[in-house]
Amino acid sequence: MPKGKKYLIWVLVLAVGLLALAFPLFFKKKKTTFVTETAKRGTVAKIVSATGQLFANQEIRLNFETTGRVKEIKTFVGADLAQGEVVAILDDSNLNFELERARLAYEKALADSGSNDDAVREAKEAVAGAEAYLKEVESLEKQKVQAAESDYQNAKDYYDDALSYYNQVKIDSGENSSAAKSAKLTLTTAQSNKNKAAENLELAKKTKEVNVIYAENSLRTNKEKLKTIQSNFAERSRDASVATAKNAYELAKSNLEKSALKAPVAGTITQLNYKKGEVIGSSNLADSFGKMISKDFILESNIAEADIAEVKLDQTAEVSFDALSADEVFRAKVIEIDPASTIIQDVIYYKVKFRLENFDQRLKEGMSADIDIKIQQRDDVIFIPTRAVSKKMGKKTVKILNAKGLATEVEVTTGIESDEGTVEIVSGLNEGDQVIVSEDDGN
Repeated sequence: MPKGKKYLIWVLVLAVGLLALAFPLFFKKKKTTFVTETAKRGTVAKIVSATGQLFANQEIRLNFETTGRVKEIKTFVGADLAQGEVVAILDDSNLNFELERARLAYEKALADSGSNDDAVREAKEAVAGAEAYLKEVESLEKQKVQAAESDYQNAKDYYDDALSYYNQVKIDSGENSSAAKSAKLTLTTAQSNKNKAAENLELAKKTKEVNVIYAENSLRTNKEKLKTIQSNFAERSRDASVATAKNAYELAKSNLEKSALKAPVAGTITQLNYKKGEVIGSSNLADSFGKMISKDFILESNIAEADIAEVKLDQTAEVSFDALSADEVFRAKVIEIDPASTIIQDVIYYKVKFRLENFDQRLKEGMSADIDIKIQQRDDVIFIPTRAVSKKMGKKTVKILNAKGLATEVEVTTGIESDEGTVEIVSGLNEGDQVIVSEDDGN
């Protein structure tokens, strides 16, 4: 064979060998690794942040938040009102009807979903009964053990005395004397009584242990049952139909409360634009019902148009002033939203006024502040990182890591999103689920 051809064959053999060695390194299936976060239970809040300034003797616009016919005006121009005093009332007959209808619909939705307040109440009563029974058993069995201990101690003392007397009689009269035989009979009886008392004491202790364990198990069972019922109730209450009915009920209650216009701050009425019997329609809700001059400091802020739609009257806010420590937080409430816009450096803003709920003598007119408006808040809800939620064909899904370490996709219903990168999970996940936020297939 020519040397060139022989050399080529060896080169091909070597190349095939190298490919065989390299193939597993480049083409073997690599294990996928997951980065997970635990689904937790807690509070989810959505915040709008802004800056503001403190002013004194500000003019406040008084506006109803709902439409209706003016039923009664409770004040007059020039009147001094305390915070919370009623300015005027709308006819609330329709609102009461809507509230009752919404309440019945909500109760029906709860009943249809299997949620029942009675079951929760009965389970709580069972827990209370089991707790009372445990205390009663512990007290009664303790008394029985103490009585048995007292009986045993008395029997032991009697036995010790009988033994001492018998030993003394043997010394004085001899072991075979009638006195010794009588003393021995007494000692035998005392020994029997002591043994019986010891058995009774041991039985009392064991009986106490068994009865207390039984009562504790009963309490534990009832607590677990209550927890399950409460968990089921909470889960069913988050069902879409129940949630919708509940929201309608809460809205009806809110609308009824809004039928009374109250002074948001202490001040003097300077203007009233409506009379009894006149109608406030949706087209003139933005027109002020009246005006007043505040006697307290008012915090004023400009909110960007991107956020103003989420800001509502009576929402709460946390305020910190630049002149004071950042750790000192004051509570405030939204009392006015100006419907007219203001353009600042080519950006549209809306003026919002706040009333401070806890005044401090150190506060001075003109002080600047940082304001966090609490738009929405949900307490005791399940939440996960927002980035774990995907959208597919109009549905929201989350991947979770199952017990075998495999990824499983589940459909979820989400609630509010916080500014901290978390989102409320209304249904689809349980507390403690391992949610996949990212994965790496090794390639």
